[in-house]
Amino acid sequence: MKQYVIIGASAAGIAAAQSIRRHDKTAKIVMVSDEKTKPYFRVMLSFVLAGTIGGDKLSMASEGYLTELGITFICGKKALGIDAAKNQVHMDDATRLDYDALLLATGSRPRELDIPGLDKKGIYYFRTRKDMEGVRAIAANATRAVVIGGGLVGIKVSDALCSLGIKVCMMVTSDKVLSQTADPETADVVLNILKSRGLTVQSGVSLLAFQGRGDCVERVLTDTGERISCDLVVIGKGVVPNAGLAVDFPGGGAGSGHQDGIETDGYLTTSVPNIFAAGDVAKSRDIATGISETHAIWPVAVEQGRTAGCNMCGIKTPYEGALNRNAFHIGDSYVITGGLFNPGSGDGCDIHVYHHPQKGFHHRLVTRNDRIVGMAFVNDTAAAGKVLAMIQRKQKLSALPVDILSPGFDFNRLR
Repeated sequence: MKQYVIIGASAAGIAAAQSIRRHDKTAKIVMVSDEKTKPYFRVMLSFVLAGTIGGDKLSMASEGYLTELGITFICGKKALGIDAAKNQVHMDDATRLDYDALLLATGSRPRELDIPGLDKKGIYYFRTRKDMEGVRAIAANATRAVVIGGGLVGIKVSDALCSLGIKVCMMVTSDKVLSQTADPETADVVLNILKSRGLTVQSGVSLLAFQGRGDCVERVLTDTGERISCDLVVIGKGVVPNAGLAVDFPGGGAGSGHQDGIETDGYLTTSVPNIFAAGDVAKSRDIATGISETHAIWPVAVEQGRTAGCNMCGIKTPYEGALNRNAFHIGDSYVITGGLFNPGSGDGCDIHVYHHPQKGFHHRLVTRNDRIVGMAFVNDTAAAGKVLAMIQRKQKLSALPVDILSPGFDFNRLR
């Protein structure tokens, strides 16, 4: 009987376990999580914070479901190292897990700040269920909050706090929100939506310190000398792959400093033949750019986990590459971006923008060599899935029965 070990119990880990069980009915599957909870939908944490859904809706795999899959679930324990020669994982309780095939689905962690006053109460990152519960407890009595970072986490948390009636100030080091997730024009559209929700945004500002007379945060100090009062601080400055377990792999395994992810081949295999990687920690080819990089988004984690599970069972299944895409709500507005949405001047791309402020929507397509390679839709997003599929399939525009690049094209015709 084979034994498969999966380190990580989020999207990639669960998808891999499902895939393994589909192809191997008798194998033993051991799943390890350093969190003390059953697997949950991390992408829905901001909805629970806002009160849009209840905390009971977070669960993605109940104990009964894990039992049904035949998974031995080890929670609250951490893998400290891998002995690839002996096919063993060393755990923090001094036990060792033997494996025939191992999946590293260790995800990512918040990019940490090193700023005076970080130890004060009322300051949180926003990555885990425990983080969310801490923020929610403070938010129940808070009137003012500062959110550090203008990326997806910062925007989703800010919107949730605004919906609770809290006055929010978002601090962004760059000159735009969504600097890594959207083009400048789309970012401006999103910024206006945020402001309409009552959010204050300070861009091009850096944080110097968290301050307060006691042990609780009361204000933040910026490099402009301004002191912004607050009862709550949430930090969302991006994530770092948890790639440390690959430090001793042949060829370096996780790249320079092991900070940018674990390299995988076209089958999500690492430099060790029976060790695989999937999810936020795995580097794979990007469909739009052709560059090997991490893709810290839920749909890609599911795709990679499913594919890695097949390959762990010996079912050779190529992974064609990942497509960066993001989708999120701001109040009643919906934003979807994907692919090469912000190309450089030397990328040989053409930009097509359809901006309709009166109708409340914004469409942007990026094309190259008769194909769509990137997109951004704000509202009127019903056709966004079709456009993303066209990018993924590398579909030629000239083969379409309609000219989607024509001015005023109704994208609902693609539905």
